[in-house]
Amino acid sequence: MKWLEYSIAGLLLFLALPVWRLTDWAALTLPFPYFTLITYGLWVIIFIAFPLKLIIKKMKIWMVLLGILVFMNAYWLTGPLTNLATLEPNNSHCGQLTYTGFFYPLRRVLSNVHKDDLEVRNQLCWIVKMIQRVPEKIKPEDLPAEFNQVGFKLMKPNHKYRVTLPWLAFLFGRYFSANESAHGPLDKIQNGKYFFDTLKYWTQIYNEEISFRNYAWYEWPYSSLIKMEYGLIERNWEKIHVEFK
Repeated sequence: MKWLEYSIAGLLLFLALPVWRLTDWAALTLPFPYFTLITYGLWVIIFIAFPLKLIIKKMKIWMVLLGILVFMNAYWLTGPLTNLATLEPNNSHCGQLTYTGFFYPLRRVLSNVHKDDLEVRNQLCWIVKMIQRVPEKIKPEDLPAEFNQVGFKLMKPNHKYRVTLPWLAFLFGRYFSANESAHGPLDKIQNGKYFFDTLKYWTQIYNEEISFRNYAWYEWPYSSLIKMEYGLIERNWEKIHVEFK
């Protein structure tokens, strides 16, 4: 039965990298420390620790548990997002032990499809950090200054990807929801109008589409994967709903 164990272990190790990449979506959609820690921990257990135990028979259970603990502790300390300021979009904004955070510093020596994938995800992490840093309450007189500041940041990236628009919509929705003056129905209607006017402006700027990129033949099937993945968001992002409370 050794061949079966080795086959299972080989398959899991082969899938470890693409599944690690998928776990980044936890940091991008629900960047809560405990949730992302559980997601990362399950990846380590299923795709790293378990297959290694199948291959290395002499490995003791306490060694496996210690290794899992070390990995999860390292992830907890680094977090799903870095602590760097959001002023510079090209900095590494995804946590160091996320797939994107680990490979992003190497993007310049990778192929075009990997470089684009890492830059898109890093830009998403950057916007997620801005969303998290929106104040709970904003005075009406401070709102223009807040918008000027976030607008200044959003103009900085050399590549402004369309796939980030759902996150941009949520970012501006957070700002309008934090407006202390928006209490009555008329205020909410006016906020909604300003929200769509603001978002319409940014949809014209953040318009680079990964799904229409042309990649070399040797970058398949990774190129097809990211074009399909990001294309679903690029074509359907307008179906999201933002509610002003």
